[in-house]
Amino acid sequence: MKVDRTDEPVKKGSVLLTAKPFAYVLKSKLQGQRCDFCFKSAEVKRCSGCKFVYYCGQVCQREAWPDHSAECAGFKKVAPKIVPDCARLMGKIIMKLKKGGDDEKGQISNTRFRKFKDLMSHYSDLKNDSKRLDHFHSLVAVLSAYLGPSNLPNMVEMMGIFGRICVNSFNILDVDMISMGTGIYLAPTIIDHSCRPNAVAVFEGTTIYIRATQDMPILDWTKIRISYIDLLNSSQDRRNELKTGYYFLCDCAHCADVEGESKFLNSMLCNTSGCDGAIPFDINDSPLSCPKCGQQVKSSHVADYQEAVAFTKEKLESMKDVAYLDVCRFILKKQGDLFHPLNLYRAKTLDSAFESSIDLQQWDDGSDFGTSLLPAYHHYYGPNHPLVGILYLKLAKIQNLTGSDDAFENAREAEKILTITHVLLTWKEFFASIEVPYYCNLWVSRVQLQCNAFNCCSFSENRGTVLAQLQRGKGGKDVGIVIVRAINTSECISMRCDLHLSQVSDFFRGRSVFITGGTGYVGKAVVEKLLRACADIDTIYLLIRPKKGRNPQERLAHTFTSPIFSVLSDVRPGALSKVQAVLGDLTQPDLGISPVVRDELQRKVSVVIHSGATVRFSDSMKTCTLINVNGTQGILNLASQWPLVQAVVYISTAFCPYPQEIIEEKIYPVPIKPERLMQCAEWMSEEQLNCVTASICSDWPNPYSYTKNTAEVLLESYKDKLPLAVVRPSIVICTQKEPLEGFCDTFVGVGGIMFGGAMGIVRVMPGNYDQPLDIIPLDTLVNSIILAAYKIGRNPPGEIEVFNVITSATNPINYRMLEKYARRDLLTDAPFENAIWYPLMYYLTNSIHFKILRFILHSIPAFLFDLCCGIAGKPFRLGDIYDKLHLNMDAVWHFMLKEYKFKHENFTYLYSSMSDEIKEKYPCNVEKIDWSTVCRSYNLGARKYLLKQDPSTIPAAKRRMSRLYTIHCVFRCVMILIFLRILYSMTLGLMSTHDYITANYFDS
Repeated sequence: MKVDRTDEPVKKGSVLLTAKPFAYVLKSKLQGQRCDFCFKSAEVKRCSGCKFVYYCGQVCQREAWPDHSAECAGFKKVAPKIVPDCARLMGKIIMKLKKGGDDEKGQISNTRFRKFKDLMSHYSDLKNDSKRLDHFHSLVAVLSAYLGPSNLPNMVEMMGIFGRICVNSFNILDVDMISMGTGIYLAPTIIDHSCRPNAVAVFEGTTIYIRATQDMPILDWTKIRISYIDLLNSSQDRRNELKTGYYFLCDCAHCADVEGESKFLNSMLCNTSGCDGAIPFDINDSPLSCPKCGQQVKSSHVADYQEAVAFTKEKLESMKDVAYLDVCRFILKKQGDLFHPLNLYRAKTLDSAFESSIDLQQWDDGSDFGTSLLPAYHHYYGPNHPLVGILYLKLAKIQNLTGSDDAFENAREAEKILTITHVLLTWKEFFASIEVPYYCNLWVSRVQLQCNAFNCCSFSENRGTVLAQLQRGKGGKDVGIVIVRAINTSECISMRCDLHLSQVSDFFRGRSVFITGGTGYVGKAVVEKLLRACADIDTIYLLIRPKKGRNPQERLAHTFTSPIFSVLSDVRPGALSKVQAVLGDLTQPDLGISPVVRDELQRKVSVVIHSGATVRFSDSMKTCTLINVNGTQGILNLASQWPLVQAVVYISTAFCPYPQEIIEEKIYPVPIKPERLMQCAEWMSEEQLNCVTASICSDWPNPYSYTKNTAEVLLESYKDKLPLAVVRPSIVICTQKEPLEGFCDTFVGVGGIMFGGAMGIVRVMPGNYDQPLDIIPLDTLVNSIILAAYKIGRNPPGEIEVFNVITSATNPINYRMLEKYARRDLLTDAPFENAIWYPLMYYLTNSIHFKILRFILHSIPAFLFDLCCGIAGKPFRLGDIYDKLHLNMDAVWHFMLKEYKFKHENFTYLYSSMSDEIKEKYPCNVEKIDWSTVCRSYNLGARKYLLKQDPSTIPAAKRRMSRLYTIHCVFRCVMILIFLRILYSMTLGLMSTHDYITANYFDS
């Protein structure tokens, strides 16, 4: 649906309207070749009922059944006869209207729509059209036998349906702009015809997209025009076709300019040496002369031209259905130097010759004919017409096969037009048929010239690697997308050079980035660093869903109030204007992004960073699957449709391959295929899925880690389509240095437990004092993500690069060290202002001991505290805080107690292979992290950014901590005395019992 935007300019390539068909049919001759529901060309299976229609799978068959159920019985009734396509379409409409289809609305805007009854039927014109009346009566006879007389409306209503089909139906076109079927679309019928259109109708499957082919100052539906007919005709022929088929005479400016059109339409080529003038032929003009050089045309030359025109018309008429290459060659020879290159009949002859040479695989002839045809196509179809783009593309494919260097430039010209006119899923398939080796050699040669010019690397050493990676996808569906990306890549693609030619900022210059999770802890840090370090970045799109009553724009504005953007505002004022909120949701189809916005993303996005996920370990399997798996699937589907995408970075977690003892930098399998898990999440209720969660992720501690692992597996099916990287961070803590030292604004995860301990709330935790704790500073992770995008952006698709962003292998820290630094900071340097007890933590590895001590040190004090608050009339509930903390502890229990060993060669190489300048600007060398300084920064950052405590309160906090320490010591002394008193009493009791037993024994 398109919203009203009458006051905003419309750029060429924008989607003005998109619609699903009200009713549609696949051409009967294509049954068995394409799916009857989605029109996909694939291996199809026949309907077991009617044995006429075919489907590509059970999903399409199930979706088609509500409409097919009625016609299925009809097909069996009339078999072996085949129901004509028009009769089948009429039948579908009749049955749909009987089921209430007349209430279906085709939305034009938020306030405008069309129903089927709103479409013009031209009833009076039909009654006077004997040819169509005969056709109508024959269709009625077919429908009577096909559906049965009882299912048919009266003749007036049927005539109205037939008329609406005649003048409102669209040919549903494939990638070659060849008709696959016919459909009725409600909303697009608002658009009128022009022989010089400013919009075009293209299709993705059966979905229609109306796209602007020209820039427009405003969106005015009364001025949007598409072409109903082929424009490679004279104005008189076009008007006759429109009058016959649509019952109106075209009065567009192009048809009105008869004099301007006749200049080339039936024109001779001046035979004066060195003159290329067009001489309009008019039998009433005599003598004829060239308007360019003034030379008079000889009568013999005119006679030859007239003979050639008559011959051409006769042969073209005889080849309406099938073009013969030898006949086309003979016609062109007859035309010789008589016809101007823009002569309509010469253009039609070249068109037939070009298509015929393709059918016969005569590539040299096809290249010559296509090149000669280009000027005429530009003239008759106008700028940005899809058929012009397709001609360029076909020509590029042919020249690629013949080894012509023009293939590259023609592909570029095709790209310029087709990115405006076509839905990506259609035009990318053109590239898939290009033979990859030559095209890659052509591109690689160009890149080599660039590299040699800058002396950035020894490209020849890597040429074979590059070609091998590009050719890996040969013959595959998405090879073309690789080539499109190759065309748009200016960087060296060497796998082993440092690439001094292009710094990271150069890679992002003029490019747009799409980020999910951009309002989260990691996401907004990535946004900040990109804007601060890459001044010439184009646009950053953030996928944001409405939340807590705020729309995406409001949430974005709120995100910008975070202190993390304070430095950016000082060094790059106005940089935040480059960030745009995109309304969407990871759990929705196509991420819930509107077609208009999807179209903009398709034309602009070069880098995708997917950090959106649910990070709560306690979330259900359904929630985790919908967000972490389905969301990743949606991202990959969209990214594979965006031709400019150079890098897709998926932010995972280092702990997702939980069952592994040693976690390498590779994708680990899961027991259930991602597709199957997504189906379970779609069809099963949350309660049903909860019942089987334990069996699904038996080797994983929770649904979060399992679904993150599953999402990684999902990437495998896209590795030949997209340049992919997986960044696996361990536990993310505060920033180390940039943009602010110690910045943190989340209590989620281990950080929340640690700060709970600093407040004196958390007293016992799972863990081993000497066990390594793998934590990573936020800015180190952000730099790693950006460098990962930069690295894979120079490589073609092929293999997924995995980076374990960890510290325990080269710069470990354990719980003992962490507690040492924490006690130093929290007790002496900068304690928290509102601590309720003296910080003291016990680490336990035994779950039973842990739960007992947790009950004594957490639950009992919480009960007593809440009891006192209740008596005092205060609403504070410490028990609720402990409930959430305990839930968090149970979720991280496995992670805190298991000692992981990570491989990190890719991560190490990612940093070490960069130039010194890049290392300085994007530091991520974990060996240089000073944990003592980081822990101090973490404490001060939590105090400042999380708890909003002013540094001026530190003296008061120290005094409070001193008092808490005194209370703690007194309490311990009291507890010791109580314990000793109890022990003394028990001892006295035992002694008394002993004396009694002894006395009785001797008495007896």
